[in-house]
Amino acid sequence: MSRFQLIIRRENTDLESKLSFERGESLLLLCQKAGISLEAPCGGKGICGKCRVKFLKNPPLPQPAERNSLTPQELRQGIRLLCVTKPSGDCEILLFGEKKPDVIGGKYDICWENILWEAECDNAKPGGTSYNPDIYNAAGHDKDGRALDSGNIAEGYFIAVDIGTTTLVMEKRRKCDGRVEAVYKEVNAQRVFGADVLTRMEASLSGKGEELSQIMKGQLEKGVTQLCNDGKKADFMVIAANTTMIHLLMNYSVKNLGRSPFIPETLDEILTEIGGLKTYIMPGFSAFVGGDIGAGLYMLHFLGESKQKETKDEWNLFIDLGTNAELVLFGKDRGICCATAAGPAFDGDAGTGFFGSDMIAVLAGLLEKGIVDEMGTLNDAYFEKGVSVPLKNGTMQISQKQIRNLQLAKAAVRSGIEILLLKAGVEKSEIKQVFLAGGFGYYLDVHGAVTIGLLPEELEEKTTACGNTALLGAAVYGYKILTGTCRDLPLQMQAINLATEEEFADSYVNYINIQKT
Repeated sequence: MSRFQLIIRRENTDLESKLSFERGESLLLLCQKAGISLEAPCGGKGICGKCRVKFLKNPPLPQPAERNSLTPQELRQGIRLLCVTKPSGDCEILLFGEKKPDVIGGKYDICWENILWEAECDNAKPGGTSYNPDIYNAAGHDKDGRALDSGNIAEGYFIAVDIGTTTLVMEKRRKCDGRVEAVYKEVNAQRVFGADVLTRMEASLSGKGEELSQIMKGQLEKGVTQLCNDGKKADFMVIAANTTMIHLLMNYSVKNLGRSPFIPETLDEILTEIGGLKTYIMPGFSAFVGGDIGAGLYMLHFLGESKQKETKDEWNLFIDLGTNAELVLFGKDRGICCATAAGPAFDGDAGTGFFGSDMIAVLAGLLEKGIVDEMGTLNDAYFEKGVSVPLKNGTMQISQKQIRNLQLAKAAVRSGIEILLLKAGVEKSEIKQVFLAGGFGYYLDVHGAVTIGLLPEELEEKTTACGNTALLGAAVYGYKILTGTCRDLPLQMQAINLATEEEFADSYVNYINIQKT
């Protein structure tokens, strides 16, 4: 059989890859063979139109899926979709530039130079009934409880990891005080099998489980190598991730994650080895509320301890918005959590430079100007073609379909909030603070979220963007490992399935309209 040559170039770089192939091979798989990580949000089905590539030489005839997703002008320019294109001869392609994920730091940081000295539990200090000099000194204190200079504390490093559905972020931190030494960030390479957990679960169930596992382990090993290329090796690694990401990493069966009663293989801490490092994978709460959410709560609990906050009679709300939205209502010693499928409405598009959170502010503005009504319907002048909204970094085009998707997503999230409050018997006035986690929450226009009814009006002034709480929580877990203290959160957590709650359907319908409530 004849073999052909493929030349792969990448936009705005001098990088070039060459490989040979046989007729009928998928361009997406060929790029994978070349070691190039690309995303296919729809799982390679050719329906999302996002895996675009430009043929510089010998473009193949368009496939039906490409005619549906690309304009005639784009097709004439040689634009094709990676997932459905199968080159039939020698060719040269250009991969469009890929935006690197940002590390969202937020308002908090984690370090522990003086944590034990400031801790609420006096018994852990010198003279206390539970004082342990080995543990105490390991955390950076002398025999009298004074913080040691960082240069005199036990040397070494560990790595904190957040495996997100979209991105992978790793930090090398100093054991002595928790401060960040180096950062590694990449797009999650599993996106080649789909942008969301459902498409990746489908891929795993169709025989791609080992491949999904090896892709992520390979990324983690690459991250460990790059973080430690200065000769300063890490001693262990802590991973925070949602339950599905953990199953895909460990190549556990996801069969029972995708059907009722949604039982994971395990929710316990997992101890394994990756990249030559002893690796702790953080425990989760349910099939839908995983270790990444637990990590966020670890971070908040840690900060509460270090700042001696009293939370006995207070309730707080933790929200992580994305393709899947996780919600936790928690007090001092108990919590109740749920998750809801928000779909693609909260996703950003790095290619356009807009975040999903931009859509919230834009929709709120359209509502206030009367361009869209409370039922989410655009005026007749914009209904067919949509409306162009000028923003600082360009013009955002909003279609009626996008508005409908956002309405469905926001109704699901708001209903989740209301049902958690109902199940716990908590009034909105009793919520002290709302913590928004992740990149979406960090950039969210809170006033806009209240204007369209995503968040209750009573919580507008109580809402704080926290940034990447999963990554910070993984660092806190590392601290717990270093000091030998209990690694269990002091919360009795109840996980509920919104689909089985009688109130959910009525609440969902009630919150589909966009209006302040």
